[in-house]
Amino acid sequence: MRGWMWSLDIQGGGRARIGCGEAEDAERRLSDEEVRGIVDIIQREAFFQLPSDAFGPPVIDGPMRILRVTVDAQTHEVDLSHVGPHLSPADRRLAKRALRVWVALEDLFTQCRRGKHRDADDALLQTR
Repeated sequence: MRGWMWSLDIQGGGRARIGCGEAEDAERRLSDEEVRGIVDIIQREAFFQLPSDAFGPPVIDGPMRILRVTVDAQTHEVDLSHVGPHLSPADRRLAKRALRVWVALEDLFTQCRRGKHRDADDALLQTR
């Protein structure tokens, strides 16, 4: 599989491990504030209620981009492989919720960068 598949696991004491696709897995201790920030954005964006399937039509030979989050043994995965301006307004609202979680994680794990998706993500997040 080409592309990015992020998985986040936060354990007791703020130990966090993130697998971020093409980059090496990273592990670090998060501060209480960082843990609260991640939990807050996951709750605010109702990440676990987002649809799991891809937004928009599938691209047969494109890179994959998936975000998997586990909190208290509950895991949810969102496919962001096809996020873009072509989305319907309803799908755009859902995709923006998932992207805000993605961006928050990127801020904590600098080796996990959005790469070529960065400009498109930023543009989508600025739309209504």
